[in-house]
Amino acid sequence: MKKILVVLSLAASLLFSQSEVRLNINDKTLEIAADAYMNYFYDLDNSSEYYLGANFIKSKNNNSSKTSLLAMNFKVLSEVSSNEKLLVGIGVKAVLIDNGIDENFISIPLGLHLVYNLTEKFSVDSSIYYGAQVLSFSDAKRYLTYDLNINYEVINNGFVYLGGRNIETQYKNVKKIKFDQSLYAGLKFLF
Repeated sequence: MKKILVVLSLAASLLFSQSEVRLNINDKTLEIAADAYMNYFYDLDNSSEYYLGANFIKSKNNNSSKTSLLAMNFKVLSEVSSNEKLLVGIGVKAVLIDNGIDENFISIPLGLHLVYNLTEKFSVDSSIYYGAQVLSFSDAKRYLTYDLNINYEVINNGFVYLGGRNIETQYKNVKKIKFDQSLYAGLKFLF
């Protein structure tokens, strides 16, 4: 079921202008993600950029057990009025995690986004999402993730990027588990 949702989200993202598909890897982790640009599909405020997206992360933890994360998200980005190169945004996610233990993890974290376009070819983007106990369900107690990416446009609408992320989960009956803490390299395509 998880794979079907990811494939459907990726296929849907190809239908919208300014949508993006991302793939990043390292020696233990694979992430596939897509964000569909919603402004053209719905009659939305054109001063902001609205995105509906999904991502799937498959990883191996230190115990060599396989773990996975599936998330659906909605975010809004807007230019800062004094600086057209800087975009700031907010978002919300629905996160399901399998940490390889007998506990269920569901959280709905809230987030902040920053995108800074250094030049026409270089940009930096970052996000942080936090799901407090009140936003965590089932056996989940807390969720925290943050990432930072440096992007370079190699071809028109085709980017390579380097990044790092940290994803922490905390359960009601289990101590904090670091789902992923890694550096990665990736490809990103805009449609």
